[in-house]
Amino acid sequence: MKNAGINGQVIALCGSNQVAYEQVSRIQPTSNLHVKALRKIEACSMVELLNLSSWILARPGAGLTTEAIVTGCPVIFDLSGGCMPQERNNLNFWEQRTGDLITSSSPKQLVSIIRSGRKIPKLKIPLEASPRILLDGLTNLIR
Repeated sequence: MKNAGINGQVIALCGSNQVAYEQVSRIQPTSNLHVKALRKIEACSMVELLNLSSWILARPGAGLTTEAIVTGCPVIFDLSGGCMPQERNNLNFWEQRTGDLITSSSPKQLVSIIRSGRKIPKLKIPLEASPRILLDGLTNLIR
């Protein structure tokens, strides 16, 4: 993205991958792009990050896909490492409910998507503030 002249800020969630964290941390900011590496972050911080993000690039796994759906954060799905069957289910769920699905399999493709100005789809399904619906459902199952 830096070499492509893309303007913005990138937050790279590295989790417990120390090598990735160190590599991303060494990327020097430029006038158009700033990259920040983060290790694991708490759930509340993740919600804040997703609420502030213009969009995210993420694997179509259950965790981040669900967090994006709850916060309404737009997603470009990263398929650079292929796609597992359970991830395909998440992509189908997303596409059926948004009518659109954007995937990227390479940095070049991601740059092309960003430059296109295409609207990144989002899906928002808010969680209930109370677990009452879930608890009532579970209670009905055991009766």
